[in-house]
Amino acid sequence: SEKKKDADVHLLGSGAILNQSVKASKILENEFDLAVDVWSVPSWKELYYDATETERQNMLNPGDKPKKSYIEECFDGVTAPIVAASDYLKTLPLQVSTWFPSRFTALGTDGYGRSDNRGALRDYFEVDTRHIAYAALGSLYKEKKIDKKTLTKGAERLNINPEKINPVDL
Repeated sequence: SEKKKDADVHLLGSGAILNQSVKASKILENEFDLAVDVWSVPSWKELYYDATETERQNMLNPGDKPKKSYIEECFDGVTAPIVAASDYLKTLPLQVSTWFPSRFTALGTDGYGRSDNRGALRDYFEVDTRHIAYAALGSLYKEKKIDKKTLTKGAERLNINPEKINPVDL
């Protein structure tokens, strides 16, 4: 995906969660008037390998012009928050977070066996469309790009319960 120069937020999705990221982008665009850039991540592991190999080459060749990893090339100059969502453990997107230039939020299903279907599992682990959209709003609020009123509207519209017990703690 080519980055949108004026994107307010970037959503990264892998596997089946990419569909949730696309749906979240529509909510953010249509209901909150935000410019959203959605990226497909076929392999967090390959991004990690590329970034660490680039880092290694730069370390071994300090006199050469530093190379950029694929992440650094794609997100060069990006200042908008990034929300990365995975059907797997959130450690997968977190392993590459250091190479992104702006606020990075990772969502993932840090467990299994808590639900009878994928939709319920994603809701339980807060990685469905609603939670992706709200994570984007939360990041924008932390960056002072939206106000408290908009964040509160988002929580109400998306049916987010801030008092919900952390799913990993149950």
